[in-house]
Amino acid sequence: MGIRVQTIPEKHLAAIIEELIGCCLQNPQSAAEVGVSPPHFLYAPDLEAVAEGQPLKECPPRAARYLVFLGDEVRWAAEIHKDQEPVRCTRISAGPYVTRTVSLVQRMERLEQVQNGDWELRLLRIREISFAALWLKGMTKSGGDLVFPMSRPFFRPGELVQPRLEELIRYLQRSAERIEDFKERM
Repeated sequence: MGIRVQTIPEKHLAAIIEELIGCCLQNPQSAAEVGVSPPHFLYAPDLEAVAEGQPLKECPPRAARYLVFLGDEVRWAAEIHKDQEPVRCTRISAGPYVTRTVSLVQRMERLEQVQNGDWELRLLRIREISFAALWLKGMTKSGGDLVFPMSRPFFRPGELVQPRLEELIRYLQRSAERIEDFKERM
């Protein structure tokens, strides 16, 4: 089994290529060298919901996220918001989270627990507290979730860190509460 592979809707692929030609590719002919990974979904819970301790499973997916390669090198991540018509790429990003996604997925795929399970790859992102993690959602009744942070304090370069889920939720909740308190005092 392992990590499920989602299909790439043709409309999404066309929107990503169109956006890349408009902003990132020096030469439109380079579009022939572009490769796009299967999507994983972005979950971005509301900061207030995190502060109140709302379970992550209640957060709906916000966008499909694709890794975009130029040749063999991952260069960007592209996002297309869920249920948006007309379909268009709403965000292109580059940087450490993009490259970390590739290296973390490669490490996760080598874990016996992942190879023997049935998982959906997700990205958990809470911008207000600068937090991002890859989230493997167990797709069987007996399967739990695995979360691998891509940001500090949990992330350590070169390591596959998997904090206890309860510890991670407490950290997120405390961080969100501090931001909410700060907003109220302003």
